[in-house]
Amino acid sequence: LCPTGFKGDDCSELDTNDSCVFYEVPVPPVDTEHHLFGFGKCVRKLKSPLGTKINLEIKVVTPFKIECTDSPIEIKYQEDKGATGLKLCGYFFRKPISIQSENNEIILLSNNEDQNRIHIKYKYVKIKLLLASIELSNNFDNINQDDRNKRSITNEKKYKWNTPIKYFIAKALKDSHVQQAIDNIQNNTCIKFIKSKNEIKNEVGINFLSTYFCALSDLKVDQNRKTPTYIFVGNSCFYRTFVIQSFIHLTLGVKSETDRVDSNLYIYYNKTNIKPNVFIPESRDDPKKTTTYGIEFDYGSLTHYVINDARKDPNIPIITSKKYPQYYAKMLPQRVMASFNDYKLLNCHYCSYIKCERKPSPCKNYGYLDPKKYSKKICKCPNGYSGSKCESIRKTKDKCPSSKLTATSKTKEIKLSGEKSCYISIMASKSRYVSLSITISSSSEVTPC
Repeated sequence: LCPTGFKGDDCSELDTNDSCVFYEVPVPPVDTEHHLFGFGKCVRKLKSPLGTKINLEIKVVTPFKIECTDSPIEIKYQEDKGATGLKLCGYFFRKPISIQSENNEIILLSNNEDQNRIHIKYKYVKIKLLLASIELSNNFDNINQDDRNKRSITNEKKYKWNTPIKYFIAKALKDSHVQQAIDNIQNNTCIKFIKSKNEIKNEVGINFLSTYFCALSDLKVDQNRKTPTYIFVGNSCFYRTFVIQSFIHLTLGVKSETDRVDSNLYIYYNKTNIKPNVFIPESRDDPKKTTTYGIEFDYGSLTHYVINDARKDPNIPIITSKKYPQYYAKMLPQRVMASFNDYKLLNCHYCSYIKCERKPSPCKNYGYLDPKKYSKKICKCPNGYSGSKCESIRKTKDKCPSSKLTATSKTKEIKLSGEKSCYISIMASKSRYVSLSITISSSSEVTPC
């Protein structure tokens, strides 16, 4: 049995009719006004990005009706959409009624035999941001230490996409970098996408829509449901391939590096620099519902949260690295490239035949079997390594020092200058560590680095 306004086997569809315009309305961060009208029963959904709430102003409601039980207008702003919403029975307001949603969704219902109209203004506000706590809960005390040093992706089967994944790109985005982001994933993983000419409805898929802002509608896609995921593309990410791509990674089930169980070992969380009106939930990956495939923490991942808007002092970061913070500050976070581990995690999860956790691994130096060359058993190698098994240090045509050096108890120096690419491995004997000091470094000043 579905609450008023919903229908379908799982109550996921809006119970509306074709005469109702704007039945699904993405909410931007700026004031937007609509005159909504229609005949008969109309149900409209206003939806903002996860981690936000909707500010709604109602200016005019028609037609007039004395009894307010079977109202022409009902506003379900509560998180529980089964609860009776606020009912309005035909008013021209001297002052607008202001309502804030309890979550990122408001349902507007109208039920009248005559034409009805409602004049609304709305926008979303950043009440809370999706960010993990940095303090480990006692619930994680018994986790195996090997699992603490890794990143994760959800392992619940119902949240794993079936491929090829259907997607739709709105006409207004034909010149954007959405297709490039999709191609990057297809070219570097076994995941396949299939383009739809029409917007996807009543089935699983990804709709890329043009709006005023950049956001993701849902972080979990249950394959049993019959609704698509929406990725909203605005001016700030229209030409930014890897901002769009980061949303796709999250849609595919990848968990942010910031949410890792062990992130407190790597990241310092400066709560004192968060604006007082911003609430950041303290949540962390559930080790029972995520898997790591043996992939370690990556400061260069595409999936670190970007929360610069929440800072009281714009010159002080909220999240910094515990190790070498002055250097990692220029790396964390970034949206200019996908790291080796970003693609590796997707491949390990969706290309199960490559068996990333197999021991011993057929690949050296944390490489993995390339799904594009799987029949030849050729490995995909991290930057700096080469060979069919990633067993060699990558070589270039430039004049470089030896690619393999041995560290001893005596200090040795290496000097590199000029335009060249060099890859050097420095090894110490067993049970010894390498101590490296960089005395001079001169290169282009770029952020992120």
